[in-house]
Amino acid sequence: MITGGYPMEEPLQFSQEDIEHVRKKLLQKRREFIEKFAKDVLGVEIKIKRGEKKKIVEELMQEHQYEILNFFLIYLPEMGGKDISINRARHALATMFPDAVGEINDIQSKEEVLLFLYRHVGHEKLQDYLPWIRYEAYIEKNREKNRYLLEKPFLFRDNKELERLIDEFMKEWNSKNVHWARIDMRSTNDRAIKLIITMEYGRRPYQEFFVRRRMKIYGISETPRYSKDSNIIHTPLIPKNKEDLKEVSEWIYPLGHYILQIKPVDNEKTEIILGFDLNKKYPRDLLDRLLSVLFGEDTSVNDLKSIKPQPLEELKETVKQTIQHSKHMSDAIEQIDNKIKERKSEAVQKLQSLNLPDEAKEKLNEII
Repeated sequence: MITGGYPMEEPLQFSQEDIEHVRKKLLQKRREFIEKFAKDVLGVEIKIKRGEKKKIVEELMQEHQYEILNFFLIYLPEMGGKDISINRARHALATMFPDAVGEINDIQSKEEVLLFLYRHVGHEKLQDYLPWIRYEAYIEKNREKNRYLLEKPFLFRDNKELERLIDEFMKEWNSKNVHWARIDMRSTNDRAIKLIITMEYGRRPYQEFFVRRRMKIYGISETPRYSKDSNIIHTPLIPKNKEDLKEVSEWIYPLGHYILQIKPVDNEKTEIILGFDLNKKYPRDLLDRLLSVLFGEDTSVNDLKSIKPQPLEELKETVKQTIQHSKHMSDAIEQIDNKIKERKSEAVQKLQSLNLPDEAKEKLNEII
């Protein structure tokens, strides 16, 4: 006897042909899938013995017809179409559930994508997530065709490059064709920090859903989206529409050791703010390098919590000062290195001028 399950709702009008189609579809599934389906979707525990599959399916169809038909005829078609492959669906799930990457990697079908959602968010919230999967899959499919990529060194390299990048970004941001932008931080092998801005052109499906639902699901403490490359941290998409931008103006986008925040000032201007992510651990030398320039010599790490980020113009000036400060540090280190080389050269000359035995001279030459 099958027990448990969700309370019945007012059923939709499905045809007898629809019902027979779903019954046959469920009968074609393996016993393991039907057991998992019953647990995740219907909320019932069953164990199907050999030869009992048809009987159990008939019983499920009789007692849970509404939920089963919804799964196969309402929700599963949401996963259809050329845009959504299993890989893209897994990618979308990983952006929403970064702690369940192992479980997501085991998904082999679109039915299993739905089972995952039932298991993690339940039937009530399912419709909040399905459009996002379609959206992420669409973006992933069309990324190469519809993008504008800027990849320039971000900090401690060239101040003019940063200013040009920000100016280009704002120019593109205000153009009529750009509706979404994605900002990434990429760390390179030579310890440079590069900022990557990807502009998405043209309107995208589920734009209204994406903006209005996302804060309800996640709130401000957004988890960076999953990436197989651990050196890349992807931030959430930024909506272009001014009204939507106001709605999410307090979102904070973590970029490695910094926070980049996009904030509308008025209907004409958008502000870029740089700050610190206090939940991350910072390299000590990086903090020591920045604190004196950004906030004064006596500023401690704990003081950062009470400091407000700076607007765009101040940011540009700060970056100039920071790069100059870094250059002064580099010059000082270079002077010290040169001094050490001079002292070493003097010491070698003095040692070589001594009247040493041949064996000692050979050892000295090896050391030098």
